[in-house]
Amino acid sequence: ARRDPHGDSDDGFSLTYEFENGLVLNHRGEHIRNSHGFNCNVTVYGREAYMVTGYTGETAIHGQESARYEGGAAGDLYHDGAERNIAAFHQAVLEGDTSNPTLAPSIASNYAAILGRDAIIKGEPLTWDAMLAEEKALDVNLSEMRE
Repeated sequence: ARRDPHGDSDDGFSLTYEFENGLVLNHRGEHIRNSHGFNCNVTVYGREAYMVTGYTGETAIHGQESARYEGGAAGDLYHDGAERNIAAFHQAVLEGDTSNPTLAPSIASNYAAILGRDAIIKGEPLTWDAMLAEEKALDVNLSEMRE
């Protein structure tokens, strides 16, 4: 969308994940400051229903009566989500809860994002096994970390 894109995200993208069980998930993002608003959504298609969710706006499951969920407003996950995460972390510290139930799904989510990014860079489908077989190291800049 721009002659000289910069930053850590393309201006616009659409990425489709296909799972062995037939589930198809499409993630699209738009990061263009053109007064359209921020759009970063996920649509999950199932056999009996589909779900639409994103970083802002409404979240719902549409489909057959048994699979329907009216959902509600996601809020602004950058602001509201950060507040909820900080509050949950604070509560866990007060209670001495070290279970950290979001760790495993967070790691899986980051791996899935890396898989998608690498597929986009390659411009072709990429499997999980092929990505792991590359054994590619990611450069991490920790120079700004403080104790």
